[in-house]
Amino acid sequence: MIPEAPSPQVTCNVLNLLGAGVHLDVACRCNGITFELLNKWIECAQEDPHSLFGEFLRLADIAVAQDEARDIMLIGSGVKYAAALQWKLTRKAPNRWGDRVHHSVDTAGLLQSTDDAVIVPTEDVKAKMIAIMNEVGAFRDLEKSDPELASALEIESVDLPDGPVNGSGKKVEA
Repeated sequence: MIPEAPSPQVTCNVLNLLGAGVHLDVACRCNGITFELLNKWIECAQEDPHSLFGEFLRLADIAVAQDEARDIMLIGSGVKYAAALQWKLTRKAPNRWGDRVHHSVDTAGLLQSTDDAVIVPTEDVKAKMIAIMNEVGAFRDLEKSDPELASALEIESVDLPDGPVNGSGKKVEA
């Protein structure tokens, strides 16, 4: 049985999320597409690459490639959050962007122990991490969803428009 094809609106929403760096299965789930339905779409695309399912996966592949290319260009331009983008690339595609050798890291001055013997970042490192996460929009709408945590972390709130957005947080029309 052939499953229902993705609508243009769902396709647009999924592609916008993929372009922002979200994984395919998560982008689909955000749009009401179950893992099982996604797998059926993939099977249909493999059977007929010229079908709507094949076109959906082709466009999804392009969106993922554009996200990676944008990250590479931003890293090359020397943006303040280049290290965060490099980290993202190494996690999404470790064979392509991960270290080829194992490095040891001297954590002196970066980590500290608490009374409970938990290792946590120092206040300076924590402040830098929060600044980077604010810069890339990692805490979008945190003040609304968890004001206590936002206050404790001194997070800047970022309001996003309703509907699909691109990687820079700007609304994209379907």
